[in-house]
Amino acid sequence: MNVTEFCQHCTGKWFSQRTTHAVPPGEMEASRADLYVDSLGADDPDAAKAIAAISADPTAAVALRSRWEGVVGANPNKQNGSAIVAFVPETDTTGEWVQQVPGQDAIAGRYELVNGQNLTLTATTDKFTTEERWWFAGDNLRERTSIISYPDGTRIASFFSEIRLGQAQNKSDA
Repeated sequence: MNVTEFCQHCTGKWFSQRTTHAVPPGEMEASRADLYVDSLGADDPDAAKAIAAISADPTAAVALRSRWEGVVGANPNKQNGSAIVAFVPETDTTGEWVQQVPGQDAIAGRYELVNGQNLTLTATTDKFTTEERWWFAGDNLRERTSIISYPDGTRIASFFSEIRLGQAQNKSDA
């Protein structure tokens, strides 16, 4: 599987559960959300904007839009958000990636697809370093881990377990 096929496999409606642990102070938090992942064409204006942040050729990119709505921790109020993630292959297994969350600076880094099954994303900014890993435990079961490290020594580790429930809705249907 190449990065284009991997991204296509990510599309759909998912039920996501996340457990997050911050070290220090040792706090844990759980969340759950409905997650919608859609594939975007190179001509999508949001994808083009994200790809422009890394000065890459948008025709070579594969982009996804993720939208979520869910609850975090003990807060019963639903939260929602969205992000664009784009991948620009350099070889069959490596390339650049960029994530754009509305209202925030883009995060960019490198990706590696190992054995066509494990996608590892790394990025370093002046505020943090992150490493995230995505893989499929089955056709409709995706798992992800992430570790964010800050200069003060704080680290946040998260584990996501996501079950595909069906096809994603179009943005206009959500």
